[in-house]
This record gives sequence, C-alpha cells and structure tokens, in this order.
Amino acid sequence: MKSIKLTILLLLFVVVTTTSNAQSYATLRYWGKEYKLDRNFIGILNENWSNFIVGEAPRFRYYDPNDYQDIYTKIVNNLTNPSFIIIVTESNQLQWQNAIGILPGTDGEKGRSKRSYRRASLVLNRVVMPALTQFTQLKQAQSWSK
Repeated sequence: MKSIKLTILLLLFVVVTTTSNAQSYATLRYWGKEYKLDRNFIGILNENWSNFIVGEAPRFRYYDPNDYQDIYTKIVNNLTNPSFIIIVTESNQLQWQNAIGILPGTDGEKGRSKRSYRRASLVLNRVVMPALTQFTQLKQAQSWSK
C-alpha cells in the first residue's frame, strides 16, 4: 500500500513539474464545442486518477499497478501535447486525432495484451471520460457566470 501511495505522489510531482513548464495542452471537442485543456483539467484528471488507483483498481481482476501507471503516463503525455485533439461525441464516445501515436486502450495500439487493453479501457472510461465531463461543466459554468 505504501508503494502505491509513493507511486501516486511521484507521478503527481512529475505531472505537476512537467505541466508547470508547458503552456499548451490538447484541444477538446466536446459535443461540437471546442475547449483548450488547461491546468484545471490536469488537476481534475489527477484527482480522478488518485481515486481510481487507490479505490477501484485494486478490486479488478488482473490488477497490475505498473501497467496502470504506464497507461496513465501515456495518456497524460498525449493530453499535454498541443497537437493532440480528443473528441467526445454526442453518444459519449471518445475519439482522437494526433500525429504522434495512438491513445492507450484504443484500437490500433500494438504490443498490448488483452488484459492490458482491458486496463487501458478502464482508465479511459473511469478516469479520463469523467474528467473531460467535469472540465466542460466547469468551463460552461464559468462562461455562464460572465
């Protein structure tokens, strides 16, 4: 349990230090509206990740903390890349456009086992998707209050 907490803290430190230097993030197209991801989104994503990796993930079959960590790191790297575009359709499906690679857990990713593919899908559906929804709700609330 201590190693999991240490890993989470280390990851948060790495993400915070790398995002503090970066000025641009990915673009989100959510139900036809376009948003530029920012530090608020990374904060929401990290909070969702912490809740998932401590509370939910250990209860799943074939739990592998190193694989989850690898998946999350790749996702964060994509979302902090300004050329990456993530799309949420009206049917709440995740799509993306990028020139650098493939988002973990999605079709076309090579070298990932079925179990690892399942873990990546869980991270996308239980961490990333809720964070995107929370972020857009925050942005909409901010635009309404102006």
